[in-house]
Amino acid sequence: MERMDEKTLLERVGKRMPYMMPEGAMEEMKSQVLGRLQEEQAATAKPRRLSPHWTRRMAVGFSAAALLAVAFVVGNHFLSSNDVGMDDVEVAFAELSDADQAYVLSVYDDDVFFEL
Repeated sequence: MERMDEKTLLERVGKRMPYMMPEGAMEEMKSQVLGRLQEEQAATAKPRRLSPHWTRRMAVGFSAAALLAVAFVVGNHFLSSNDVGMDDVEVAFAELSDADQAYVLSVYDDDVFFEL
């Protein structure tokens, strides 16, 4: 097929636009784009800040909950009667395999706090 020059092509086809847009297509596209833009902006909007009054109340509440949790853990620790003595440690150590005993002893040998 031979190549046509621009003049011959224009004579054959003419200068009319081969494509047409339906009425209102640009307005519809504009409204769709703006709608999506508003959705994206709403999704990425900053959350509303709490007033300082509520922030202080929440801080006090969390502090009280933390104190209660610490008191519960510490109280249970000191009130428990499950004291572990050296005899219990020796029994547990004796139940380990030879390889595990050697590993535990090597960890204790390498511990910097025992060398003080």
